[in-house]
Amino acid sequence: MRYQLLASTVRRTTTRTWARGGEEAGEIWRIEVDVDRLTLDVVHRLKLPSFHVSPLERFAGKGIAVLNDAVAVATYDSVCLYDRSLGQLLAQRSHRLMGDLHSLSVEGEFLYATSPLANAILALDRDLNVVWAYLGHEDDELCQRVGLTDDARARPKLFAGQAIDYRFYTGKDLDLFHFNHHFFVNGELIVNVPSRGRLWNVTRGDWFLSQFNVGDAWDGCFHDGVYLPKQGHYVSYTDRGTVNKHHPRTGALMASVSAVPDHQQCGPARTGWLRGLVHLEGELFLVGQSGPSFGLVDFEHQTVRKWWSFGESQLHSFFALTKFQAARGGAGRSREKGRSSPVFAP
Repeated sequence: MRYQLLASTVRRTTTRTWARGGEEAGEIWRIEVDVDRLTLDVVHRLKLPSFHVSPLERFAGKGIAVLNDAVAVATYDSVCLYDRSLGQLLAQRSHRLMGDLHSLSVEGEFLYATSPLANAILALDRDLNVVWAYLGHEDDELCQRVGLTDDARARPKLFAGQAIDYRFYTGKDLDLFHFNHHFFVNGELIVNVPSRGRLWNVTRGDWFLSQFNVGDAWDGCFHDGVYLPKQGHYVSYTDRGTVNKHHPRTGALMASVSAVPDHQQCGPARTGWLRGLVHLEGELFLVGQSGPSFGLVDFEHQTVRKWWSFGESQLHSFFALTKFQAARGGAGRSREKGRSSPVFAP
C-alpha cells in the first residue's frame, strides 16, 4: 500500500539569539510512502511565508490539518491556509494568543490549535478567527491535580488579564504546562501535559486514561500521539527516543520500540526529538526526527523497518506529520529520495 502524507519542517539557527531560540526556516513536504516496497519519495516541497506579526524570527512549520478543500499549517504565530495542491496561499491570520503554536486538528466546523506559551487551546472558525479559548492556568481542577500553587498561577493570570500579546513574549515563565499536542475522542477534547507525563480531558475535567504515564517526565518529553480505540494509544517519547504503545482503555504501557536511527550514535537529547507520528495501517507508523529523518515503526515485530535520511544537520527536523490522501502512481514530478539507513539495533 502507498500513502501520501504531509510533513512540516523546522530549521533552527545555530545560536539561540533570544530566550526560546531562533527558527530560521520552515517548509511543508508532500511525501509518498510505499510500505510494501519500503520507499519514501518527496513529491513536493513548499517554503512557508516569512510574514510574522511579531519581530521574532520563528518561521518554522508547526502543526498541519487537512480540511475538505484546503490545508492548514501553523507557524510560530500564525495559521496559513493553502489550497489542496499547496500551490496558492489562500489566507494567513494571527492572534495575540498565538504564542509558539504546535498541533492543529479539525473537529466539526472548527480548527483547533495548541498555543503552549499562552497555556491555551484555540478554536478557529472558517475565516481563521479565534472564537474560543481554553486557558490551562484558569482550570482550577487541572492546576490542583498538577500541584500548581496560587503563586505559580498569579503571573500567567495577571498577564492574561492584561491581554498580553504572547507573540512578542520571549520568556518561558508563562508556559506552565507546555501544551503541544491535542486530539478528540468521541467529541471530547484531550490535551497532553508533557511536563507531568499525563493526558488531560478538557471536556470532563479529569485525566484521560487513568494509568497513562510516561514516567520521569520533563518539558517536551512526549510530543505526538495516535489514539486508536481498538488498538492502543501510540506516543512518541522524545526523552527516551522510543515510540510507546499504551492500552486504549487504561493507558498502561504495553510495548516500546526504540526509534533512534543508527547513524545518530548519541542520545535523543543531543540528536533531536521525535516529532510527528502518523498511523499508516495495522501497527505501522511513520515517525519524524531531527536529521532530518523518517522511520517506519512496526509494532507487530517490535522494530523500525527502515530509516530515510535527508541530511546530517541536527538543526533541521520534522515537526508534524499527517495523512493527506491515497498516493497516486505516475505523478510525473521530480522526486527526492532519502538515503536509507540500516535498522537500528539496540
